[in-house]
Amino acid sequence: MTPHDPILCARNIGMIFPGGTIALDGVSVDVGPREFLVILGSSGAGKSTLLRMFNRLGTPTSGSIIFRGRDITHAGGGTLRDLRRQVGMVFQQFNLVGRLSVLENVLCGRLRNCTGLARWAGSHARWFSAADREAAMAALTQVGVAHLAGRRADALSGGQQQRVAIARTLAQAPSVVLADEPIASLDPKSAETVMDILRDIHIEKGLPVVANLHQVDVALRYATRIVGMRAGKIVFSAAPAELDASAIHLLYQGRRHVESAPEVVEPAA
Repeated sequence: MTPHDPILCARNIGMIFPGGTIALDGVSVDVGPREFLVILGSSGAGKSTLLRMFNRLGTPTSGSIIFRGRDITHAGGGTLRDLRRQVGMVFQQFNLVGRLSVLENVLCGRLRNCTGLARWAGSHARWFSAADREAAMAALTQVGVAHLAGRRADALSGGQQQRVAIARTLAQAPSVVLADEPIASLDPKSAETVMDILRDIHIEKGLPVVANLHQVDVALRYATRIVGMRAGKIVFSAAPAELDASAIHLLYQGRRHVESAPEVVEPAA
């Protein structure tokens, strides 16, 4: 690979669920090494299915997934585990263990660096090395919740839980970050904070970020490129400045997408 080659590629991906529902229909898209790529579309467009293919949380019915120049469409075993260490995933519903502390949840992102007893008792911070704890605290600091390290995860607000989930992803030192509807369950202020964190990760760490969104205004503010999906197909792919009214109409076909979007306020100068 050269520094300019895409880090992730979908090649003519098709996905048909049991019962015959077509979730993806001939989807091809590249993720560049310096992109903040937003996949935009309404619910049911196929955004989450595509993102899960990138992390091999699902296997496409047809087509191929390429990571760093390697076909990982049917990867399994150690190859698949290594892939998921490199392709970080942030979920809409956070996927934290509520009874564990914030720090313990983030340390789960370091399990790839642990052996023996630590793998069996990975939910207990004392089994992790000082380097692991330092990395976890650094990740919590980056997302602004280091002061909550000792608190139970289920005692946090939704916005705080999503920040912890991002910290857990950062702790695994990924090569790319995938975020599946990361602000769908959040209030407007928390949504803005989470999107700012993802943008900071993209800029400061030089990590490509792929985020699924349905809010046009948020996509326009944060994306370096927007891919629009409708009914399992890509119908738009261009810079945010090119997303005009006709493209939005094509994506949403009259759906009331703007009313469902959190209001993202521009920061004061």
